[in-house]
Amino acid sequence: MTRQDINKLFFAISTLFPKEQAFVVRSGNDKKPDERSTTMIRMWHSMLGDLDFDTAEIALKVHATKSPFAPSIAELRKEAAAILHPDTRMTEDEAWSYALQAIRNFNIYAPEKAAKGIPSDVWQIVKRMGLADLAATPMDEMGVVRGQFGRMWKAANERQREEAALPAALKEQIAKIGAMPVLRLIGGAK
Repeated sequence: MTRQDINKLFFAISTLFPKEQAFVVRSGNDKKPDERSTTMIRMWHSMLGDLDFDTAEIALKVHATKSPFAPSIAELRKEAAAILHPDTRMTEDEAWSYALQAIRNFNIYAPEKAAKGIPSDVWQIVKRMGLADLAATPMDEMGVVRGQFGRMWKAANERQREEAALPAALKEQIAKIGAMPVLRLIGGAK
């Protein structure tokens, strides 16, 4: 999206949410946006510029059906991510059935065979939970294990949704920070 598209988006927001005055672009005597409006357009552009206008407009319309309040950048990004990346992930029950399959296929002498035919995201959670421990769990305690698996599955899905909503440029900035070497103080804490 261009900055002109952000202006159009602000107009749409102020139309859908007429009580919200923050999105009305104010201009001075020279018909240029004032400093507050310019800053707001710049910030919104930096956070939404990677989206095309049509996607942002649809995200705004979806938001308007769910909330009586004007959207934040986060709310628009979340709706846009849902539009661009529909949730095609399996349900918790489907994931649990694969986890059970891995548990049933576990063999202490060939643990890698348990992963055969198991989706990688399910396998990662099963590994974190400890496949050998899961295989040794008595059947009357499997309800508790299923609950723990379900919480881990939901958390992994939420992380993926949050990551999908981040702008590409912000993901790159985060990756650069994460790749920076950790400096240690000489003679300081380890």
